[in-house]
Amino acid sequence: MAGTSNSQQTSILACEMLHPHGYVQPTSEQRKNLCVCFAEIGGVLYGRAFDLVKAPAECNLNDRASITAHLASTNRLCRG
Repeated sequence: MAGTSNSQQTSILACEMLHPHGYVQPTSEQRKNLCVCFAEIGGVLYGRAFDLVKAPAECNLNDRASITAHLASTNRLCRG
């Protein structure tokens, strides 16, 4: 991790630690999909406001229909 700041190193370590627990680091396109899907159901999600999201394996963040179906099945905007 040469050449990275301490906060970047901490972020990388956190991502590595949380990945086995269902957290993923969305790409910019996946962030857009999440923001659009939340907006469609009346939620607000800021694209730069999150680094990781918890998503089950069956929720494809590249597919808006998959995200929408998952949000509808959970019946809540936020999951912790």
